[in-house]
Amino acid sequence: SGRLMELDVNDGRLKVHFSERLVKLLRENRQLLAYGYAVPARIQHTANTAIKFYRHAIVLKQVANFYNSIDQQMLKCQQSMMLEAALKFEDLIKHPSKVVGMNVKTQKKNKDEKKQVQVTWDNPQVLETYISRIQQAAERITTDNRKLRSLHAAMCDKIANLM
Repeated sequence: SGRLMELDVNDGRLKVHFSERLVKLLRENRQLLAYGYAVPARIQHTANTAIKFYRHAIVLKQVANFYNSIDQQMLKCQQSMMLEAALKFEDLIKHPSKVVGMNVKTQKKNKDEKKQVQVTWDNPQVLETYISRIQQAAERITTDNRKLRSLHAAMCDKIANLM
């Protein structure tokens, strides 16, 4: 029940906090059960809990991959046109409390700092709402980028035909 994601201040990359060890546990638990071995209840319970969040982790990793690579998918000459949508997307990642109606954990690092709002793994309903919002924002950017690239290609073709 920790933080979902974090923006690395050093390289600006978005990282998802879902342990690969849990993925390995899920795989091994499934294999042991398939072979007919008895798996201790404590391990079964941990695996069942991990299963609840696994699909969310996969979606978040896709979103993180999108975030980390979107600059490579945009044409340099069109990045300024995409800036507003990209900033909104980044704002959702940095400030999850902006998702309407969310009850999120707050943490205060010291008495001089403002509260930092975080979405965590321990509330599936809030998690689904948050994931849905960031997925919509990512899809919006992808759609806009595709339209701009298509228009750019059409303009290039028209210019080439004029020559």
